[in-house]
Amino acid sequence: MELLQKSSTIRFTQKELENHPEWWGLPEGHAPLKGLLGARLEGTGGEACGMILVSHKRHGEFTEEDEVMLTQLCQLTSLAIRHIEARNVVEKHAAELESLSKRLRESEEMFREFFANAPIGLAILGLDGRFQEVNQAYCRIIGYDREEIFQPDFTFMKVTHPDDVEENLAEMNRVLKGETGSFFIEKRNIRKDGSIIWVRVSATQCRDPEGKSARLIAIVEDIHDRKQAEEALESRRQTTGPSSILPTTASSSSVQSPELSWT
Repeated sequence: MELLQKSSTIRFTQKELENHPEWWGLPEGHAPLKGLLGARLEGTGGEACGMILVSHKRHGEFTEEDEVMLTQLCQLTSLAIRHIEARNVVEKHAAELESLSKRLRESEEMFREFFANAPIGLAILGLDGRFQEVNQAYCRIIGYDREEIFQPDFTFMKVTHPDDVEENLAEMNRVLKGETGSFFIEKRNIRKDGSIIWVRVSATQCRDPEGKSARLIAIVEDIHDRKQAEEALESRRQTTGPSSILPTTASSSSVQSPELSWT
């Protein structure tokens, strides 16, 4: 094999073989060789991975024509070996890819299930302001169904109160310019029936493989009851003054100490 590392073929007569300094000899009792012809087998990287040796030619010595024929046989055999190696690599990668694909499918399914069934509003928006995906909780918040939300002319501005659009756009632009990765705002949404609902929006950007902003993921929370309570409290404070909303406490001047009598 060491000889075939130096040359792709070897061809010796019996006498040349016996006199070669690297000849390893034969086991005791082995019949004498009548010459030796060999060619190496090559793997995918061109490295020697085996050899074919032929000895005991029936008539005469091995010729150059014999060497060419054996070389061609080894080339065909090497091609078959490389094909098997390549197939094994493909099968291994295919198995790894299938395993990876399975985990990816499971992960996507978990995300879809979480997204769809989350008790809080979730929405994915493109950079043009159109909705790419929403869950049922978000549909309930704004009063529109999914088919209406996915219409080409339906953007987040359609359901944003006109007085809150400027702030919303300013926060989105900060994200798109790279000034921040997310933003939080409280704003008014206009429901399909025309009523107003207060929401708290927490939005973060998603980037594409090149690192550019691709979309926004928004968490939308219904805070209408809290806002109404705050407005009612503020209205009461302005109408009656701050002291009227403080808890009533007993005045020290109105507390009478009981009289003690001795008998």
